[in-house]
Formats: sequence, C-alpha cells, structure tokens
Amino acid sequence: MTVSFEALTEAHLPLLTRWLQEPHVRAFWNDGEGETWGGDLLSGEAELTGRGLGPAVIRAFLEILKSERPALRRILIDPHPNDGRALRASAKAGFTPLTRLETPWGEVLLMKLDVP
Repeated sequence: MTVSFEALTEAHLPLLTRWLQEPHVRAFWNDGEGETWGGDLLSGEAELTGRGLGPAVIRAFLEILKSERPALRRILIDPHPNDGRALRASAKAGFTPLTRLETPWGEVLLMKLDVP
C-alpha cells in the first residue's frame, strides 16, 4: 500500500465531505466554524482503520513536514482524549502527552513531538 499526501483543493471537497460524515470520523471530529490553523490527520476510509496504518501515515506526514520546514523543532497535536486509535497511533509515532485542555470544541489532549 502506498501512502501519499497532497494539498487540499476544491476537487477534494466531495471526498472530504463524505469522510467527515463517516461515523468513525464524526465521533471525534468537530469541524466547527471559522479557520483552522495547524494540521489534523484522519482516516476517511473506515476499512483502513484498525489495521495499524496510523503510525506509518503520521511518520510519513512528519517527514514531508520536516522537509518543507527545516527549522521545525516541535510539533503539537490535540486529539480527543477518548479517541483511542488516534492516541495509540500518535504515541507509536513518538508523540507524548503534555496536558488536557478545554477548548471551544471540547476537551483535547495536547501532545508533543520534539523534532531532532
């Protein structure tokens, strides 16, 4: 299986809309209103969840991010504290918990990854 990333374009909107309606995504994804700054990853295809692909996908994304931002030293993410799959995949990719935070969208677990 090949994992690839590409910038979101208008052509992706039907696929993204479908993914955001999937029950396994909706359980932890609140798209709210306004702009979102930062990066979030999700598995839009239900049949690809629970197969251990998450850590590899996260690592591949981080390699791209690091290559585009050589001065990058720390990455912060904020998964929902009840999203066990996201927490396990993030931990396997090297993220460690910092603290729980209450946000306008609900509680999150702030996690960090220091980039060498």
